[in-house]
Amino acid sequence: MSFVTPIEPNTASGAAKGLVDGLKQRVGRVPNMIGIMAHSPAVLKGYLEFTYAIQEISLPPLLRAQLGVAVAALTGSDYFISLAESFGRRDGLDAEQTAAARRGESSDPRYAAALRFAATMVREQGRVPATEVEALRNAGFGDDQIVEIVTLVALSVFRGTFNLALGTDLDAPLRRCDPPRPPSERPVTDTLAELRRSRTLLSRPPWLPATVWPFGTTTLEVDGRRVAVTDLGTGPVLLFVHTGFWSFMWRDAISRLSTEFRCVCFDAPGTGRSDRLPTGGATLARAARATEAVIRDLDLNDITLVVHDLGGPSGIAGASRTAERIRGLCAVNAFAWRPSGLPFRGMLALMGSAPIRG
Repeated sequence: MSFVTPIEPNTASGAAKGLVDGLKQRVGRVPNMIGIMAHSPAVLKGYLEFTYAIQEISLPPLLRAQLGVAVAALTGSDYFISLAESFGRRDGLDAEQTAAARRGESSDPRYAAALRFAATMVREQGRVPATEVEALRNAGFGDDQIVEIVTLVALSVFRGTFNLALGTDLDAPLRRCDPPRPPSERPVTDTLAELRRSRTLLSRPPWLPATVWPFGTTTLEVDGRRVAVTDLGTGPVLLFVHTGFWSFMWRDAISRLSTEFRCVCFDAPGTGRSDRLPTGGATLARAARATEAVIRDLDLNDITLVVHDLGGPSGIAGASRTAERIRGLCAVNAFAWRPSGLPFRGMLALMGSAPIRG
């Protein structure tokens, strides 16, 4: 039961009447939240003008809807989650997308980055690390859209807080928020998000636009050198290993599979966005140590190892040192024996040379 009785549209008067009537003409009804705000025409005017202005931002309606649902779920307001899901259906959110948004997830990598940012902003009460803002840029959002995301999240937090504080009665089909969990019972997705936020984000080079590589990439140290690691999605772990070329070769695979799996890939030492190595330094042994380091540092378990080409000997060698963490093996045009013979080793030397590695 509302702690403050909403003013009915037909009983509104003065400045509030014009505002309430104007809203009813626009959307066809007057939500209880607005009826409560009508007690203070100044508050109602400010809220409506802000809400109308937000309609003009450049963020896609589907992303706005997902952000609304995600933040509503975090605020714990049954009123707001019901309203947000009602608006989401209007804007084209289906049941699967709505359920994912409640978890702070999306099958679209760009939208997923925005939802992760929103969750951090809400949980940390606005104290967002610079790496989170950079992650939005890496996902392809310009400064204008970053400002819009922050504003939309802040407005959503206000909506949730307002209705929680005043116990606003529901005027949309009831949708309950999940109860908050103690830290010991927090879902794996929350723990994984915190792990990813704790990592150092690799700055995006000018030659790599977000439209080409829409993922945030972090680093870990192996043999005193930084190795570039990309880790996205949740679910069963797929670890992709190649040695010689960088993780771009996995881009299309991880874009599709990260909706159902946790996809991890890395640039072998001396390749891609990992630190450069002197001539002859990019060896299979070093790549094997990097494979092991990624598994241990990210605490990966129940892994399906996906190896390609030279990722066969390096990936299998590295994973064999943590065999208890491996569930399965998928070898794609790969081999697993120690390379031997002059022609074969000559080919490896050529592929590991600086011109080839870029």
